[in-house]
Amino acid sequence: MTEPDTPNNDYNPPTPDEVRRLLKVLELTGAEAGALLDVNSRQIRRYTSGDSIMTYTVLYTLLARTRRADVTPANWRSELWLD
Repeated sequence: MTEPDTPNNDYNPPTPDEVRRLLKVLELTGAEAGALLDVNSRQIRRYTSGDSIMTYTVLYTLLARTRRADVTPANWRSELWLD
């Protein structure tokens, strides 16, 4: 049985460095990303420090709200030019 947040179990969550790079690619501050996700900027800091893992649902929501939602669970890094 697959988890709803990890379609086909292909998702490998971003590392803290990748979260920071993603925010840079999207030209977002932690506060701006938090506002898009309806979370406190502290949660974004947890992603960038490694204290919390960014789930696929969170990643996809962030990308959808910045109009970059054409990513798949297994290949999101290459599709966003992060690898």
